[in-house]
Amino acid sequence: MSLFAIVLVLLLEQFHAIPARRLARAWFIDLSAKLKQRFNDGEYQQGVLAWLLLAALPSICVLIASTVLWWNSPWWAFALSFGVLYFTMGLRHFGNQFTALLHALQFAEIERARSLLAEWTEQSADRLTPTEVAGQAIARGLSDTHQYLFAPIFWFVVLGPAGALMYRVAQLLDASWGQSWRANRGGVQGSLDADPGRFGEFTHQTFFVIDWIPARLTGAALALAGDFEDAAQCWRTQLGQSPTIYQEIVLAAGAGALSVRLNVPTATAFAPVGDEASVVEFGLGDEPDSNVMQRAAALVWRTLLFILVLLAVIWLSTFHKFLIFFRRKACRKKEKL
Repeated sequence: MSLFAIVLVLLLEQFHAIPARRLARAWFIDLSAKLKQRFNDGEYQQGVLAWLLLAALPSICVLIASTVLWWNSPWWAFALSFGVLYFTMGLRHFGNQFTALLHALQFAEIERARSLLAEWTEQSADRLTPTEVAGQAIARGLSDTHQYLFAPIFWFVVLGPAGALMYRVAQLLDASWGQSWRANRGGVQGSLDADPGRFGEFTHQTFFVIDWIPARLTGAALALAGDFEDAAQCWRTQLGQSPTIYQEIVLAAGAGALSVRLNVPTATAFAPVGDEASVVEFGLGDEPDSNVMQRAAALVWRTLLFILVLLAVIWLSTFHKFLIFFRRKACRKKEKL
């Protein structure tokens, strides 16, 4: 039923987006801020305890509930999976912003494009050229595609709804608590987000582990759906350029698959966008523009289709094995009779 839940969520959000998803995200961010105020005395152990309470405990509860429901009422288990997946996965989180940016660049509305990009990334974009705006939009789109679509699908397949919930909560906590710790560790001067303690260290380390396999699978899927040779070359040669860029594999493989050069800020939450000293390059080939943005959107859809087909093949293979098993079991019972 995992495949059906994924497809149903993707179809539903394309036709009807429920505002409750944004409200739930805002509520959780507010809850995490309050929990940080209560627990944060700058100690590593306090960060561990807070993460266990807000990320591990709900995930374990969902895992137990889904297991019990699966053995007693599969339809209720499916309903739980669908509900959790709807709040943790989807294309609309970034699809609307990406499409609006694409249309603005196509109609040469550069000021509007800068405004949309600044709203999306929460960074200043006043000094960016149209090429830089397109590049930033593609980079952010690839990153969000991984975090809000492919990675949740992976953990949903592995651990069910508990896996999807774990990934989403861990990602949101890393963007909040982990970002504060990284700001202090990077020695960012004047950052309001900097946290002088080690409260967010465990959050960042845990999310790195949780995201390690999904990031590599996303990079491989993008490479297979695009220019594999360029993606593989970028994967081999462009990693490790900056410790502050998340999903370097996703950005390198995605840019290579598109045969495009992307300039990405090395400290996206702290350094001014457009500062040449804070930018590294991923990919090779063309300069980004609205045409490349269209290719990027097509790449995401091809990658998603590839993943769904792969899951369908795995599901059919597993279903066929179960049929063979039960047929043999039935035949043995008949022989005994």
